[in-house]
This record gives sequence, C-alpha cells and structure tokens, in this order.
Amino acid sequence: MADTKASKPTGDKNAPNPGGNAGPDPVGQVSFSVGEVSLIAQSLPAQANPRRLTMLPLILAEWGRTDLPEYFGQEPTPERATRNARLKSVAAKSGKLAHALRTLTPMDLDFIAFALSQDRQPTANPPRRYDVMQSEIAEITGVIATLETISEGATAAVHVGRRGQPMNLKSHLVLRDLAAIYQYVTGKPATRSTDRETGRGSGPFWEFAKAVWPVVFENADDGLSAALKVWAGNPSKASESSALLANIDLRHPEWGIFGP
Repeated sequence: MADTKASKPTGDKNAPNPGGNAGPDPVGQVSFSVGEVSLIAQSLPAQANPRRLTMLPLILAEWGRTDLPEYFGQEPTPERATRNARLKSVAAKSGKLAHALRTLTPMDLDFIAFALSQDRQPTANPPRRYDVMQSEIAEITGVIATLETISEGATAAVHVGRRGQPMNLKSHLVLRDLAAIYQYVTGKPATRSTDRETGRGSGPFWEFAKAVWPVVFENADDGLSAALKVWAGNPSKASESSALLANIDLRHPEWGIFGP
C-alpha cells in the first residue's frame, strides 16, 4: 500500500485519523501515516491478536492526538533542574535545622523562653509572658517532626534517574504506553533484551518500540536504547502500569477495544 499523507482534519475532533501527517506538530500532536502504521504493525510478532491488531491504527491515532501532547507539555528539563535545586536546598537546610533543634536541652529551651519574655521590642504586642513562651517552645517536638518530614519529602521529590542523571520523563511515559500497547496486542509483557555481541537492544518489544520511536520523536531510534535501559533498570518505574488503554476505552466506548 502506498504511503499516503493526508492533511490534518478540521472536522470532528473525536474522529480517528490514522492516516494523517507524521511526526509532532507545533502543539505536540503526533499523527501516524498509513505507511507508518503498517510498518509498526509488521514489527509485532506473528502471534499478535488479529482483532486487537485491527484496533492498532485507532489506538495510535488517539494516543498521538490526545495523550502525547500532554506528555510533550511536561515540565522542560531546565525548569525541572531549577525546581530540583530548590528542593535539594530545602531538604538539606530543613534536615540540618531539625538536627540542630534536637540537640537543645530542656534548660536551653527555658533560656530561650526567658529571653523572649524579656524582649521589649515594639513587635512584641502584647508583651510575651514567660509561661506562654514555655508552652509554645514545648511544642518544638512537633516542629522537629515537621522539618524532618519536609526534608524527607523534598529529597523524594527530586526525580533523578540512575547514577544521579535526570530522568527523561517524556521518554518514560512514551515507553510505558508502548509497553501497554504491546501487551494489549500480543498478550505478552514488554521486556528489554540486548544483543550479546553489540550490546544494542533486541527482541520483539525492541522491534516494536523502534518502529514507533521515530514517529514520536523524529530522530530515528536515537535515545531509545538509553531510554529502555533506564526504564528496565528501574523496577519501580518499569512496573508502573499505563492507563492509556483504559482512558481510550472511557473516551471511546463505542470502539470496544477490550471486546472479544
């Protein structure tokens, strides 16, 4: 079949468009041409479910039109790096402050309460009472716990990949969806394999991902090998299930993608 490139439809936005323009458009949408869908289908194992294979053009079209633009709109690396720097600073400083507060003795706390009660600055309105200051400072245990929680949470919020490198969130989300589509069509889980001689990716899921990758990222299979390595090398990430197919089924129940 000849590879046809149709213009982007301007009518019903919910209508599938498996034969549209290939590659990301300016707003992040990705259209799969007829030829590209054919090559992607051919990359799947021969044992693929025939009915679900016929659903592949609809799934790819909906994925490229609705879900991928959201991934492309994820926070860019520079902004993420700036945020991570703030989180690291907060994690370090809140942790150090919590540690310092834990070293205070009851007498230290009494001295602090007394000093505050003697403060006659205009900002102390009404004047601080010693017993009130003692009561407030006695709540320091809760403050320490809060600071430790903030430090722990800020540390966890710094998303980094293996060996401290920032994880490419877009690649991870795409691979997660590809794994779901692959398992949906073939009935087999997506796994990473490598060629013993070359060290490059191999195996049925690699072939499928390699067929889709250049359409999504417009760069042949550049970055796929590294992305798969990170994805498969992080068990918690690799085990995350994609909600792509469930969401498509909710948006288009008339398609019956989970039907017999």
